[in-house]
Amino acid sequence: DEIVKDATELADATREFVDFVGDAVLVAHNARFDMGFLHASCHKTGVSRLDNPVLDTLELARFLYPNLKNHRLDTLAARFKVPLDNHHRAVDDSVATGHILFHMLKDVLEKNITDLERLNDFIGQDLQNVRPFHCNIYAKNETGKKNLYKLISLAHTEYFHRVPRIP
Repeated sequence: DEIVKDATELADATREFVDFVGDAVLVAHNARFDMGFLHASCHKTGVSRLDNPVLDTLELARFLYPNLKNHRLDTLAARFKVPLDNHHRAVDDSVATGHILFHMLKDVLEKNITDLERLNDFIGQDLQNVRPFHCNIYAKNETGKKNLYKLISLAHTEYFHRVPRIP
């Protein structure tokens, strides 16, 4: 409480952040997590939702380096010899993520991928390194029920990896 007692109010900070990023591509490690907080903050404060393109270095690492034992920020920092002295502190993690991205983009270029749209074509294709998320799917009618059974069958046969998955 002492550290944030003079902090900017959430609505003002959210508005300032949205204005600051403009239409830039946002980069984060495990972007789903961070974007969830940003979207919740926008919703809570009445600020327009951020629809910027997002580049997730976690997903990118899973694509580029599928054989790494894990794809955590500290693992990638060690791989690229990027300092990460105060891990889990916003500024330090951001700086490290930027340096890691710089190294990863060299590997992206070696695959002849030159734009974000093309890069997104490759993310999520290899289900070995994608973390599954829980979802509920409901059938509205008999046709939907039949299609749901097809999805469940595919999840258990074609796309099964440790757990059933639907890409």
